[in-house]
Amino acid sequence: YAAEVALAAREQDKFIDMHFAMMEATGTLTRDRIATIAKKQGLNVAKLEKARQDPAVPLAIDKTVEIIREMGIDGTPAFIVASLEGDYVDVVQGFDAKALMDSIDTARAAN
Repeated sequence: YAAEVALAAREQDKFIDMHFAMMEATGTLTRDRIATIAKKQGLNVAKLEKARQDPAVPLAIDKTVEIIREMGIDGTPAFIVASLEGDYVDVVQGFDAKALMDSIDTARAAN
């Protein structure tokens, strides 16, 4: 539901605001709590709910899930590191600072 609401917030040009507001929230994100967050972000909740019903919303979520499965990503955080030309692409799962920096160094060297 939270992902659907965040995507629906695009219609009011508030995707980023809503996304980060929900990410910063602690505790359980109930529908009522999400509505409160949306109001604080300046969203019209009725319009938001109508936009959430657009069939494109679950399709976007399904496509994202398909892509992350194809990439072998199974959790967060996950970092996609690539060289500018795309010759090097790596997925670093979890927060492993050394692995991430090593991958970035390899991507830079590939340019």
